[in-house]
Amino acid sequence: TETQRSTYMPLLGQTTHPAATHVPKTTEPPILVAGAATQASLEQALQDWSQAWQQKNVSAYLAMYATDFEAPKRMSRQSWAALRSQRIRSKQRIQHEIRGLKFSLGNGLASVQFEQLYADERLQQTDIKTLYWVMQQGQWRISRETTH
Repeated sequence: TETQRSTYMPLLGQTTHPAATHVPKTTEPPILVAGAATQASLEQALQDWSQAWQQKNVSAYLAMYATDFEAPKRMSRQSWAALRSQRIRSKQRIQHEIRGLKFSLGNGLASVQFEQLYADERLQQTDIKTLYWVMQQGQWRISRETTH
């Protein structure tokens, strides 16, 4: 039975070398099988978020955000949601790719840091993004996000 997982998740087809993967030492107990299922559900939520964005499914995209989502620039969640809806719907196409996932999980909270490749008909950019997740009504929801 697997009792601990690496915090680095390569994309399909990507290989890693054990010596190159750094797993920090921690005082937290190892992730047990139940924790692995939680990470799997978080990975699925992340993929659902990315797909909803690419498919321009605004209602599914916005549903991935917590009711108390901390919107940027002190915007209300309602104003932020209206702005995101307008921006997503205005695009002819959206491509979104996620690489190099790094997870941190504990007590119904999680963060996932990754390289984000975004493209639409006018813009193409790569950023490092961190999504902070909270468990709400049995579902992972984004409570905050940062982009560097």
